[in-house]
Amino acid sequence: MNLAAFFERISGNPSFRPTSKGHWLVSLYGFVICMAVVSLFDFRIGIAILAAQFLLVVLLLKFRARNMLEGVWWGVLFSLVGWGSRKLGRIVQGTKNWRPIVGVFGFADKEEETSRLQGIALRIGENRGYVALNLLCPRKFDPESLQQLPGSRLIRTTEDRFGTSIRSIVQATVPGGYNFNTVVLPMDTRLNLTDLIRDLLAEEVNVILYRHGKVEIGAGRIDVYWKGQENGNLMALLAYIISHSTDRAKNPDVRAIRIIRKLMSEEPADVAKEEMEELIRGARLDGEVLILEPDDKRFQETVAANSSDAAMILMGMPGETMGAVAQAFQLDELFFTKQIEAYEDFPPILFVKASGVFDLYA
Repeated sequence: MNLAAFFERISGNPSFRPTSKGHWLVSLYGFVICMAVVSLFDFRIGIAILAAQFLLVVLLLKFRARNMLEGVWWGVLFSLVGWGSRKLGRIVQGTKNWRPIVGVFGFADKEEETSRLQGIALRIGENRGYVALNLLCPRKFDPESLQQLPGSRLIRTTEDRFGTSIRSIVQATVPGGYNFNTVVLPMDTRLNLTDLIRDLLAEEVNVILYRHGKVEIGAGRIDVYWKGQENGNLMALLAYIISHSTDRAKNPDVRAIRIIRKLMSEEPADVAKEEMEELIRGARLDGEVLILEPDDKRFQETVAANSSDAAMILMGMPGETMGAVAQAFQLDELFFTKQIEAYEDFPPILFVKASGVFDLYA
């Protein structure tokens, strides 16, 4: 009873109604003293009592309707999360303590595609991050007729305001000061991707475009095409996170990382290889380096020749950097669309655009 009273006090229940004014330390003290007295007779009895109470709670949660937590437990979790969120809001999030807070935006009428987007995002954020799935639903569709993915939020809007909805959600904040630092988007013509990507970068949000592809049987390598620190550092970090996600229990072979760098004309190969190997050592990445000699092949042909057997490919987003600032990024809609469409028969590809330079050595 003392333990139950302790949880009742710290949970703040019953909310906004008269309750006991006793301090939570009184209840906790009573519980500790009771357990201490029991332990004086036989500590095994105390352990048995705690085990029996824990088993009772588990059985109640398992066999009750919908298996949902409520009441005291909800209040306890809410109090702890609220306390932690307030603390997080006062801490500066730099490169050292960076965590992926990922916003996934898919379309409710494309369940299979959105499920893939969610799968990739979960592999990025499942360990030390946070993932929120938002389903964009055209108003002409009946929400009751759509199968909503677990944990998702339905965003109803008109056809011409999908991009505006994404911008608004990304700019909004929640208790604790959470803001999306990474957004995963589908390849969908209903989104004006060039304008949307520019706006998201201006908000200092990393953008990932996911293009689904076929994976060969036995493929177990993530290829990262390096073109500089601006995108390369983030791609290397994402490759590491994905390869070490708990989903590797289902795909145990998806662990190897290969950093690929294609040389420019007159660029010394030995210097480039030394730089890439230093990057892998300094960033503590478990991977290998592949240096490609310069040639006249299109970049798509180079990727096809070297990464057709990969499980996933990470590369920079088609576009031109306009200066030293990562957010200054020029996208030509026609060029962008043609470049993306050129990767039709490739393994799954993540097109990455970082909003800043990540320090992998931190």
